[in-house]
Amino acid sequence: MLPSLTTSLLLLLLCHQASAGGNGGPSQASQFLDTHNSARSVLRLRPLVWDPLLARYAGSYANRCCGDCALVHTIRG
Repeated sequence: MLPSLTTSLLLLLLCHQASAGGNGGPSQASQFLDTHNSARSVLRLRPLVWDPLLARYAGSYANRCCGDCALVHTIRG
């Protein structure tokens, strides 16, 4: 089962916000990925990797949408 786009964006936003910790230890984003990838390895799935460009896009999208909280899909084309 694949996660919905909304779920994926929410997880990315969570990681994006968590990655700004700066306390010298592992970021919450890497902790999230490590835990998630451990579960994926049990299923013999490839590990996920952090994509800073996607994180910036998700943060920008969240900032644009935070005023009305109307999470709707954008249709392009």
